Amino acid sequence: MTYVKRDEQVDLKFEGDLIAKASSRSVNGPNQNRWTEMKLYKTKSGKFVIGIAGITIWQGEHDRYSGYTCKDENEVVKALIDHNEGELSWLAKELLGEAGIDSAEEV
Repeated sequence: MTYVKRDEQVDLKFEGDLIAKASSRSVNGPNQNRWTEMKLYKTKSGKFVIGIAGITIWQGEHDRYSGYTCKDENEVVKALIDHNEGELSWLAKELLGEAGIDSAEEV
């Protein structure tokens, strides 16, 4: 059983596989004390689960957790855009790329 933590909501639990992960952590530079980790799972029932953690090592600060359930790849892209206030971050694009999900808009 896999669990995805969520602040101010019930956590998610499911059976499935991790299909992609991405992290903004750096050894030196702006993301060495605070960074974001994203994980994408595919459940046994065929749904997708996104787990997003904002990690900090600053004393007095707490990690932040978000999680989303999606029925298909299009909802995964939409959830990542909504999470970042209407923009698809470079980290989300990295996650989607590792999962083999095309986020390009067809015109």
